[in-house]
Amino acid sequence: MAVAMLPVFQGVDASADITAQGYTAKSDEDAECQWNEISPGYFSAMGIPLVSGREFTDADTAASTPVAMINEKLARRFFAGRDPIGLHVSIGSESGAAQAGFQIVGVVQDSKHDDVRDKISPFLYLLYSQNTSDKAVVRLGFATFYVRAEQDPEALSGEIRQTVGTLDPQLPMYDVRTLSEQVDDSMFQDRTLAFLSIALGLLVALLAVIGLYGLMAYMVLRRTHEIGIRMALGAHRRDILRIVMGEAGRMALIGIGAGLVLSAGLTRFMESVLFGVSPTDPLTFAGVVVLLLIVVLLACWIPARRAMRVDPMVALRYE
Repeated sequence: MAVAMLPVFQGVDASADITAQGYTAKSDEDAECQWNEISPGYFSAMGIPLVSGREFTDADTAASTPVAMINEKLARRFFAGRDPIGLHVSIGSESGAAQAGFQIVGVVQDSKHDDVRDKISPFLYLLYSQNTSDKAVVRLGFATFYVRAEQDPEALSGEIRQTVGTLDPQLPMYDVRTLSEQVDDSMFQDRTLAFLSIALGLLVALLAVIGLYGLMAYMVLRRTHEIGIRMALGAHRRDILRIVMGEAGRMALIGIGAGLVLSAGLTRFMESVLFGVSPTDPLTFAGVVVLLLIVVLLACWIPARRAMRVDPMVALRYE
């Protein structure tokens, strides 16, 4: 179990300029990073791997040396080419503040805090138990507790409520959920937009199939006389099938080519509004092209079979 003052994926964050030992920021440089106050065991509970150094322990108290942990992004930016373990960092931009700040004891892997769509930011982790101000005590009443377990979350939440009720019946517990549910809630807008996009895409594909079928049926009807002449001159049914399907294939390739050009620009827009969408995914583009070709063939199959069954004598009299 672990405690964090600021919960993840709830749109709550804290940021401030920092001063890193041995790093001189430029006059116009933004030395801002995000930060959070946590308890020992936080990274194990959240599944964030330790890269170097150590994690917070119960031996890190308000009476001991103030310590901090950083993510890889902060280490690369402010301690490039140096081992940050043992160096100091502080919140604020005063000259010489870093030496009197927090001693870095560990580096953890990059992770996202505020939103899954955000880019990785430099992150500073502090121990809430080393903050003895009155404001810190008040914030503790709004802390978020994270529990990592292998059993069913629903059953575990009931046990936690029972344990907390035994310790203090008047202590409130609210917004109990799994981290997966929290991530899903934070991506509700993305999932809704993706669902609407898929539904719209399927509707457009259906309309395209209906339109293509009607076009091919009309084309066969207009060329009935021509087909009759071809068959009277010795054309086989497979030749008629090849003519009809070939014309449909040419129209489909032209349409697919134009669609690929337009989609190349549209996917870049979708990348900006949807999480995890790549604007250049060859596998997806190839799959869509194959799917559209299959749809075209199915839409043209009935008109093509109708053309194969045209009676030459009837077709020659058709006007």
